[in-house]
Amino acid sequence: MKLKRTWIAISCVALAVIVSQLYSMARRKDAERAQVSVVSEVHPTNSPAPLPAVKSVVQPASNVPENSPVPTNAPSAKPQATPSPSPSSVQLPTDGAVTTPFSDKELIYFPKLSEWRCHLGIDFAPGQTDEVSAIANGKVLRIYEDYLYGTTVVISHDGELTARYCSLKDTAVSEGDTVSAGTLVGHMGATASCEENVHLHLEIEKGGKKIDLLPQIA
Repeated sequence: MKLKRTWIAISCVALAVIVSQLYSMARRKDAERAQVSVVSEVHPTNSPAPLPAVKSVVQPASNVPENSPVPTNAPSAKPQATPSPSPSSVQLPTDGAVTTPFSDKELIYFPKLSEWRCHLGIDFAPGQTDEVSAIANGKVLRIYEDYLYGTTVVISHDGELTARYCSLKDTAVSEGDTVSAGTLVGHMGATASCEENVHLHLEIEKGGKKIDLLPQIA
């Protein structure tokens, strides 16, 4: 009877040990499954690959700032030469004062004509003398009597300018003569029917257009 109880006790202890080991194994497997589940949630195996980083593109400025420094090695702009008057040596035809300036935009009143019109020439009064000189080198093209401007001498100066010396009392050159700057052309008179007093009416033409010569020789 005593031996039977001993075997029963040993069997119970053994069973308890087996049950304890089985329980421990079950807890270990549950723990492992739980760990695998947590890892899969934190690092999903099917997560999409990360997008590539977008490189920033710096666009060049469309307008250079006004205060941007100029590179020290930048080529400097070459100053353009100011065109010289043509022909090369031009002078006044007299030392007398200008009485009526050139005017191609504003009308000037002509008392002898009783009307307003443009004045496409320059009027000079006599100075120390009433002599009229060539304004530059040239050739006498024509001498004639103009209906409005009286005795007129036309000279081509260096092939660039054509000058009409009007209201002359007399002439000191002939058609076809070659003249130099300062050559006596004639003397001032009052032969112009459209203007008053003794004076020189000088008209300058370049490229078929009447121009004001004073800004180039004054």
